[in-house]
Amino acid sequence: MDLDVLYEIDVPKPWKGARPHGRRAAEQRACREAVEQIRLADRMGFRTVWAVERHFREGRSHCPASEVLLGHLTALTERIRLGFGVTLTPFGFTPPQRIAEKVAAVDVLSGPPRSSSPPWTRTW
Repeated sequence: MDLDVLYEIDVPKPWKGARPHGRRAAEQRACREAVEQIRLADRMGFRTVWAVERHFREGRSHCPASEVLLGHLTALTERIRLGFGVTLTPFGFTPPQRIAEKVAAVDVLSGPPRSSSPPWTRTW
C-alpha cells in the first residue's frame, strides 16, 4: 500500500507573545515540525509529500510558497517524492509560466524519479 502525506502547515491560535513576534515564532516552530515529520515519513517509506499553497489564512495553512518548502526538502530527504498539492492559478495572480518554473525547479533539485510532476513537465 502506498501512503502519501499532505501539508498545509497549520498554526492555530492563540499564539504566545505579542503580535507579530508571537505569530512568527509559532510559524517557525510549525515549519520545523512539518519538516521533521516529512523527514520521518521519508524514512518510514511514505510515497509522496504534497505541499499546499495558501495565502492570507491566519491560523491555518501558513505555506504561501510551497516551492520553497519542497526545495528545502530536496536536501533533507532521500526517497519520498515531492509534489504540489495545491497551486493557486487565478487570472492575474500566477501565470501558467510561473507554475511551470516552480515545478521545473523542484524537478531539477530533486532529480528523477523523486519528482511528482506530470510526465509532460519533466522535459522542461
